[in-house]
Amino acid sequence: MDLPPGPVYVLQNLHLVVLPPAAVYLALRLAREYLDIVTPTWVQITSIICALPALTVAKNQYNDWKDRRAARSLGAVLPPHVPESAFTVAKKALGSLHGFPGQLLCFAAFLGS
Repeated sequence: MDLPPGPVYVLQNLHLVVLPPAAVYLALRLAREYLDIVTPTWVQITSIICALPALTVAKNQYNDWKDRRAARSLGAVLPPHVPESAFTVAKKALGSLHGFPGQLLCFAAFLGS
């Protein structure tokens, strides 16, 4: 009997969630055992918790740098980033609608096409 796809997916990607905090814990443990570097418990807990978000930010920065470099090597220019989030842009777009009750439906139909 085969496993359903959910547990299979979780097991295939578990290393992406477990390895960064485990690596930080291992580094702190090795620093304490072999280098006599003692860090407070709150620093250890904070660094283990922040390992995954820090890795995510670093990976995004690396991918952005890689894309800029590839575009530059091809003589291309990347499109500029919108400084606001998608929610802010949608709020501004919907906020500009006023006056008629059916205007929102027309706007939604325009976005759908």
